Amino acid sequence: MTRLAPAQRRLLVLAASSQAAISVASWGLGALGPELRSEFGLSAAALGALLAAGFIGNAVILIPAGSLVDRIGPRRPLIVGGLLSGAALIAAGCAPDPVLVGVGLFVFGVASAPVAPLYLIVRMFEPWPSSRLTPVTSTLPAASIATDRPSSV
Repeated sequence: MTRLAPAQRRLLVLAASSQAAISVASWGLGALGPELRSEFGLSAAALGALLAAGFIGNAVILIPAGSLVDRIGPRRPLIVGGLLSGAALIAAGCAPDPVLVGVGLFVFGVASAPVAPLYLIVRMFEPWPSSRLTPVTSTLPAASIATDRPSSV
């Protein structure tokens, strides 16, 4: 078993905490569906599109985010992604119309992509065999959500 240095342990705790918060926000938005629908007078299809905005933003940026983490390391993307995703959720929560809510959720999805734990954890254990493997394998769960097909990852 590989022993983690104190800095690696801190990064792992930060990554896991950030991912937990982002997961709660991503998957918990569905619980707000009835409220959003009545607040903005949305059809079921419009509500689905609105709630999918974060997942779409995340899927669009996963491969470039993985490449960025491979290039510059996990610390800065984790911090910036965590802060920006929090700000985007606050903006979405304060938005006066559904289009701005959707934009906020899309930005949240984009900003939360570098926080994906696979990017961060594999970077702790050098050498990582392929800089292309991380972003591609991290895209599979988002692709399974977008296509409504189960992923084996």
